[in-house]
Amino acid sequence: MEDRATRVVETVWLFWAFHFVGFVNGILGPTLLDLKEIVRSSMEEMSYIFFVRGAGFVVGVVLSYVLEQCMSTRLILTCSLLIGCTVQFALPYGTVFYCLAVAFFIMGVTAGIINNVTISICNKLWPEKKGVPFQFVVVGSGIGSFLAPFLATPFLANTDSSDDDLWITNTTIADHLRSYVNGTQSHTPLDQSRVQYVYMIAGLICVPPVFAFTYYHWKRKSNPLINYENIQQTDKQLYSLRTVIFIALLCFYHITVRGVVLAYGDLLTPYGVDVGLHLSKFRMAMMTSIFWGCFLLGKILNLLLSDFFQISSSLV
Repeated sequence: MEDRATRVVETVWLFWAFHFVGFVNGILGPTLLDLKEIVRSSMEEMSYIFFVRGAGFVVGVVLSYVLEQCMSTRLILTCSLLIGCTVQFALPYGTVFYCLAVAFFIMGVTAGIINNVTISICNKLWPEKKGVPFQFVVVGSGIGSFLAPFLATPFLANTDSSDDDLWITNTTIADHLRSYVNGTQSHTPLDQSRVQYVYMIAGLICVPPVFAFTYYHWKRKSNPLINYENIQQTDKQLYSLRTVIFIALLCFYHITVRGVVLAYGDLLTPYGVDVGLHLSKFRMAMMTSIFWGCFLLGKILNLLLSDFFQISSSLV
């Protein structure tokens, strides 16, 4: 077993890698309206993106379990991060809805793999006291979700005519109204979306862990550690009826609670702009960031309390 300092450093890299999961969760909501205009699709069609991304995440979780049986966990993490970052770079440049859907499916798959493999590596790094390291790594996704809307704000296309955008001229408002009446969208420089930069920045933030875990994979391969890399055989007696029921209830709890949180974060900006409040995209993106910020505070609080309470106590 390596010294504590070495394991702490690798845990910090796991924390950084987990930002990717947060970006996938938080980036779609504030950029959805801009992506809709880029691919010239309806809101009904864009709603399928949520399902596609979620389905990809489930596929990624299952695929990660299969891959771990025959590959190094750090190699899986490296490849998943590399693929995910590459897709983030290319995603906004697609002008066809189906290409966009495929890109979000791949991002969902890679996020699911990264989610599982990161926790698996953390489990091997800390075989005894897992609470604090686990919660610390998971905080990375909260930070990513919080940063995504905040990063998106400066790059969103300005197609709003709400009262809070006082700098929009009367001529610009008239042009917007005329374009909607005629069924076309004006593309003046003011209206041009730069949403691709949001995805590029998110991808760049997640690149350093690719190099880190390439190094860790090489290090483990040249100097393998049984405690880290060998998959331990689970005692079949652990899979009792009580355990199966507990796992099933835990999955149901996670799907329902996590699903509601993701849906709220994804739909907050479109609802505030087009349906309910009719505020600007900039203001709603900031509201989305505040929402994910509160979610992040909950994760940080859980981290601080994880050393004093059992995990099951947090669910009560």
